[in-house]
Amino acid sequence: RRTYFQNYRIGHKEQLKKIASKWYRKNRKRIKERDAKRKANLK
Repeated sequence: RRTYFQNYRIGHKEQLKKIASKWYRKNRKRIKERDAKRKANLK
């Protein structure tokens, strides 16, 4: 039997995952550019 709090936390995790994947899709290009810059700086 799950308590209300456990259910809340599980639901919250799912929400965060959804938001994260949405954000990631939106910013994928920018992230790639940033990673490329970082690699260039390391050389």
